[in-house]
Amino acid sequence: NYIDYSVWEQQNLESDKMQSEEKYWINKINNFPIQSLNLPYDYNPKAVKTFAGNKISQKMDDSEFKQLEDIAKSLGVSPYILFISAFIVLLHKYTNQNDIVIGSPVANREYSELQNLIGMFVNNLTITSTVNPNMKFSEFLYGVKEQIFEDINNQEYPYDRLIKKLNIPNNSPLFDVVFTYQNTKDNSIILNNDVATLQEIKNNISKFNITLEVQPSKHIINLE
Repeated sequence: NYIDYSVWEQQNLESDKMQSEEKYWINKINNFPIQSLNLPYDYNPKAVKTFAGNKISQKMDDSEFKQLEDIAKSLGVSPYILFISAFIVLLHKYTNQNDIVIGSPVANREYSELQNLIGMFVNNLTITSTVNPNMKFSEFLYGVKEQIFEDINNQEYPYDRLIKKLNIPNNSPLFDVVFTYQNTKDNSIILNNDVATLQEIKNNISKFNITLEVQPSKHIINLE
């Protein structure tokens, strides 16, 4: 059950593997020029700090989405890597900054014992990338792929623990823009032989300044 997991997780934090992951993340963050993205907001988000927001949804044409998936396949990357790389380049274009840092959540269910366990396991990865305007997009894409592969290999280390280790105030996260790729295909669960469908609760809350969410099963892009 989840209580057993919580006990195991606390013990796991002291393991050699977790110590190695801690070293990986601290070195990565300390060696990257972390800075806020200078996006052209209508107001200063730091001066007006609220969680009020909204979500805009856009359904892509099925054939266009299929073309993007085919492009990713031809380049030998996942659609997730293609989308997040394009998003990073877009942020570079809007901000004129080469060093881009964003967040990206992972399911963090690496072990088979966690697959069917109800509970909150999601962890945020801090994705760092340097955009070279003279580089071909395919080259940049492979660089992002390699970097994120290393990040995922160290995905167990808790983001909130990293913030504390780096002595960063809770109200000053490493990133204020997030990309998420919701590749779960089934939102239904079985309760006492009855099928229940999980539905998102609509609210006017934005947890970050910008969250770009891709739902590949529905070919929908949400901007929060």
